[in-house]
Amino acid sequence: MSVPVQTPSKEYIANGTTTAFPLEFNCDKAEYLIVTLNGEEAPVGSWTLANDTVTFNVAPLNGVVVNLERNTPFQRTTNYQLYDNSFRPSAVNKDFDLIWWKLQELGYRDQVIWLALVKEISDRIAGDGNLQNQINTIDEWLANLQQNVNENTNDIAQLVNDLSKEIADRITGDQILKDMFISMIDEAINEGTINALAITHLDSLEALEGVTNVWDGRTIYVKDLGNYRYDALTTSWVKAYQDADNVKDGSESQMQINDKSVRVFESIADLLTYTPRKDGQVVYVKGYHNPTNFALAKPYVGGGHRVYVASRAAENDGFLCINGWVLQHENVFTPYHSGCKCDGVTDDTLNFDKLMYALERNNLKGHVIINDPMFFNSQCPRIGKLIDPVQFNEKNAIRLVSNVKLEINSTLTFGSFFAGSSEQPKCNILSAMYRADSDDWYGRNRHENIEVFGTGTLDFTATESESAVQDGYRWIIKASVKNMKIHGLKFQGGDFANAVQTSKTSENIEIYANKFINLMSNKSKFHDHSTLYCIGKDIKAHNNIFVFSNVKGRLNACACELHGSEQWFYNNKVFGYPNLVFSAILRTDQSLDENEVVYDQKVFGNTANISRSALGYWSILGKTAKLNDLTFNNNIINFIEPPTLEEFNEANVNGMTYPSSLPASIFTVWHEGDSVPNITYAAEVLQGIYIHDNIQTAVDGLLQSQDVSLIRFVGCYSRENLKIFNNSFKLNRLLNRDVSTSTTSDYFSGWYIKNNTYDFSKHKSVIYSFTMYLEYMKNCVFDFALDSNFPVIDKTYNFLYFVFADRSKVKDNVIKIDVEKSYDALDAWFGGSMMTYTRAEMRTQNNSIESISYCYIKESRIASTTVATMQIVTNNIPLSVQSGFIKRYMDEMIGSIYYPSSYALDYSGGSKLKAVAASASIFPESTESDRNAYIKFIC
Repeated sequence: MSVPVQTPSKEYIANGTTTAFPLEFNCDKAEYLIVTLNGEEAPVGSWTLANDTVTFNVAPLNGVVVNLERNTPFQRTTNYQLYDNSFRPSAVNKDFDLIWWKLQELGYRDQVIWLALVKEISDRIAGDGNLQNQINTIDEWLANLQQNVNENTNDIAQLVNDLSKEIADRITGDQILKDMFISMIDEAINEGTINALAITHLDSLEALEGVTNVWDGRTIYVKDLGNYRYDALTTSWVKAYQDADNVKDGSESQMQINDKSVRVFESIADLLTYTPRKDGQVVYVKGYHNPTNFALAKPYVGGGHRVYVASRAAENDGFLCINGWVLQHENVFTPYHSGCKCDGVTDDTLNFDKLMYALERNNLKGHVIINDPMFFNSQCPRIGKLIDPVQFNEKNAIRLVSNVKLEINSTLTFGSFFAGSSEQPKCNILSAMYRADSDDWYGRNRHENIEVFGTGTLDFTATESESAVQDGYRWIIKASVKNMKIHGLKFQGGDFANAVQTSKTSENIEIYANKFINLMSNKSKFHDHSTLYCIGKDIKAHNNIFVFSNVKGRLNACACELHGSEQWFYNNKVFGYPNLVFSAILRTDQSLDENEVVYDQKVFGNTANISRSALGYWSILGKTAKLNDLTFNNNIINFIEPPTLEEFNEANVNGMTYPSSLPASIFTVWHEGDSVPNITYAAEVLQGIYIHDNIQTAVDGLLQSQDVSLIRFVGCYSRENLKIFNNSFKLNRLLNRDVSTSTTSDYFSGWYIKNNTYDFSKHKSVIYSFTMYLEYMKNCVFDFALDSNFPVIDKTYNFLYFVFADRSKVKDNVIKIDVEKSYDALDAWFGGSMMTYTRAEMRTQNNSIESISYCYIKESRIASTTVATMQIVTNNIPLSVQSGFIKRYMDEMIGSIYYPSSYALDYSGGSKLKAVAASASIFPESTESDRNAYIKFIC
């Protein structure tokens, strides 16, 4: 655009009510604008720029000078290229606009500077005139003064002569008086009659030893050394010190000065040998312990200023207050402040908790930084918020504290004390749980604002134990907290149910950029692990790396469980786990309330090499909690082979037996706990489970040895609103199930499977790829466009098979199977009770079917005509069929006949579909032939 002539600055005088101030010049970005109030830059966030107008959140006060000035940066961000369409008029115009804007600003500033110089010159000229007037006045005054001096010179001379004589007479009198007093004092001292005056000045200690006229308490000053007092008991001279309270420096005594000085101590032990001078005394301690190696760059650690608080003299927490000496801090602490050795060998558990507990007890905000290795191998004291009224008997190493950041940039090693055993299997190694009473096992009184982060490693390898029993109450971090971040850390080794488990009261948790490696070992009896166990609301886990390389973890572990609303698992990388994610709608005291509806669960952008399940749906049968929506999208899933039996035996895996089968599936439904009579369905899905835009592959070895299915039902199934679309799958069957569905409560509703691509080149020879026995089905779409090659399988099997107990309730369904390449793999791709439904039932209940079948056709040629009738009489086509289209005639046909490709409804003569063929020549006689074909039929 063109740039008009404009002044890039505008000044207003505020009236106390106006909030909007037009610029009157062009400016399209707030960062190009300088806004000042009375010359001071307005606070960030106090104003906004829109439509060339600055609007304040609060009107500036009456009389305040509001100045708006544009300041375009000296830079250009565009980079024009010949190949990317960047050299466009709009971009070039914008570049020129910015140039003209800057030229206007430079011209305006030159004008301001020139006017200021002109004013400066004018002011200096006026000032020079004023100065000359002052000089003239002073000259006149000096002239008058000289005249007065001349007139009084004689009087002044006489006065000076008189004063000089007076001074000389006084000096002579003073010397006579001084000599008289010295003579009297010497006589008194020598006779010992006036001991208080007996201070003599000597030049050296040798001269002092030569004094013979002595008595107890006699004091003599030795030059440059100070006063010495004679001690009659020892017959020797001792140094005589002056009481600091009697020594003055200006208006202060030396004692007052000493009270203000900061004494320096080597260590806390050194400090504790010192008697405080007064309440409020400040000292500096170089280090918590005496240094052991002065060759280090920083031999002193854990030091700092401390203030003596007399009222806390009996208090000693080992860190913040030690016998009344209170650490002065800027909210940044290290383990050295509480006496930790940080050598990776010494057990620092108790000393480190002195620091964390003092922060907790005093409600302090802080940042604790660990830059050196530490070793933890004992129980953190059960005091404060670590008191456990529930008596879980958990082992704890580190207390997490509200409003405290814990930064770990080194390796923290946890010892065998934290290994599970039959006597004490539980642990919560980094604890942010606060249980108020014996009924509060999930921590309703939550912590707030905790961050655990850094570049360090938490190593739990030494906590692995053959005596460790299966126990779900083993956690690295168990937290009941609002606002928590865990990021940048590496967690490795040990035997844990979870690396992180939040509680029902948790909210706003972010877990990101961490590495979780082999957190369940082969050697213990422990066999159940989910790295992240998310309970509560608003929990985001992203950009983490999950690795299991040992056999047990590759057989029985899950990267993440989602147990509540607003929980997202995204952009993570998972290697070696069997399971990626569970959505758990459990309705127990630990996770959900009665009738609670879970919403906004998301799993997206993840890359996983796993062996069993991509998305699991897990619930307790017969409970009242529900799922509103769950989205699983844009993930890349590669199913890999699980460990073999030989690998299992070689690893000496403890605590579990090798599974009899290890099938894999995209979507898996499990139930928790015992079965419930007449209930086989999982928690209700109100809006939908959306599985879309994912890419799934599988290694050939797994496809050859195990079932790899789209859906798997294990003891229960999902009834409602499963939506699977726009995905790419490599499978060897559709549904793998071991659930009986025979009650009136068993149905499908709102299922939608469409627009997916499939690789079924390794499809197994199973009687049904997808089969369900239900009471009914409604509002469902099963649409399979199969462009895959199929292997040789039993042709008598079906791809899709439904049996419904109540055909009157089967409504509003669409079933479509379109096979392009391997349509001859099966004789009937669809089967079940809908094959017997009449056209009226299909029409009135709004159901439709499209599929492919192998059919028998009776060809009848009529003598003396060119007409042959083609009648389809096979049972592979439903009663409700409306039309059909031949995929391929399978027999050698008569060459002179043009055979039809489409068939229309015709029930005459026992057929279902009928068409007419035309011959190029007249048939001499009436004959019949049996024909076979693959036909696509529509109902």
